Amino acid sequence: MYFIEFGEILRTLRKEKGLSQSKLAALTGLSKAVISKYENAGSYPPYNILIRFARVFKVSTDYLLGVEKRKTLNIEGLTNKQIDSLIAIASEYQKLNGNFSD
Repeated sequence: MYFIEFGEILRTLRKEKGLSQSKLAALTGLSKAVISKYENAGSYPPYNILIRFARVFKVSTDYLLGVEKRKTLNIEGLTNKQIDSLIAIASEYQKLNGNFSD
């Protein structure tokens, strides 16, 4: 079960970032065959490889594992005013999408 979910998450993140399997392999120090195996649930990466993927995609390892369903946003280097603006924008999109969990 987790193999399949991890593979789907990895493939989705890779495509969202516009990366080929070869490019992701180069960024993580892996082979294209290993990336393919992970995406097709043929194998599961060890924790050190999960951390590499998390860094490339700027998500948590919990997100990669399907434990956490929310992505995170790196706000490092932003001012408080910029952070408040992002929070307001996200809140408006949540309302538009029917997520009224304010």
